Amino acid sequence: MTESRRVPGRAHTDDEKRALIEKLLSAWKTPRGRHLRLGQLIVNAGVIEPFYVEDAELGDLVETFVNG
Repeated sequence: MTESRRVPGRAHTDDEKRALIEKLLSAWKTPRGRHLRLGQLIVNAGVIEPFYVEDAELGDLVETFVNG
C-alpha cells in the first residue's frame, strides 16, 4: 500500500496490528476489564459502532476506559 493510500489511525502493517491487539489484551487483563467479554469492553469504552472506528482510536478509547 502506498503512503498516499494509508488511512490515518488504521493498523496497516503486521506490527501495527500486533500493537493494537496487545493494547486490547493489556486493557482486557486489568481489574476493570478482566470480567468483561471483549464486546462489552469495547462498547463500555464508548465505541457504539466499532465498524466505523479507526484502530488507533479504538485502542485509545479502551485504554482510557480501563484506566479511568
